[in-house]
Amino acid sequence: MNYRIAFFVLLMIFVLMPCGSAMAAAEKFTGKLSYSVLKSFKFDFPRDWKVRTKENPFDLQCVSRQEDATTGIFVFSREDIGDDGSADDIFKAQIEDLRSKRKGFKLIETARPLNTGGKKIKTSVYSGTRNGMKNYYIFSLIEFEKYDKFAVVLQTCFPSDYVKYGPVLKEIVESCKPAHYDRAVPKK
Repeated sequence: MNYRIAFFVLLMIFVLMPCGSAMAAAEKFTGKLSYSVLKSFKFDFPRDWKVRTKENPFDLQCVSRQEDATTGIFVFSREDIGDDGSADDIFKAQIEDLRSKRKGFKLIETARPLNTGGKKIKTSVYSGTRNGMKNYYIFSLIEFEKYDKFAVVLQTCFPSDYVKYGPVLKEIVESCKPAHYDRAVPKK
């Protein structure tokens, strides 16, 4: 009799364990922290993400708890663009810069434009290899009508994690809004 109970308990653990893991994964993205980037833009991140403080080229870089997904943000001013240039030229230059540093760099998803409430977002997904590891590189250009700043966002994750992180990375980009006087610290 005791063997039957032990077997039943073990069976229930193995049956319910995947459900608990899925619930935990869904729950960890419900809370948000807002970060300001150079007093220009505000982005919302999952509560368990953190600011990467070690040296990097971005104006702000945040990483997931397991550090298997990243978001790096560059802020640009329209006044720094030449007479014959555009925000799209800066966006393309960022993509070409990474292309020069990766092997097998190729387009996975063509630019997806999103225009909503005076905000324009253009996103393209690439893959490439560095040090024998393949990553997805998600580039987004974010512009606002009547605002002299724009952002280029570079997000990364492994191809096998794109199903898990793709919606989260998209939500981070879509959360962007002008933030004129905020500090670059989390708001709770």
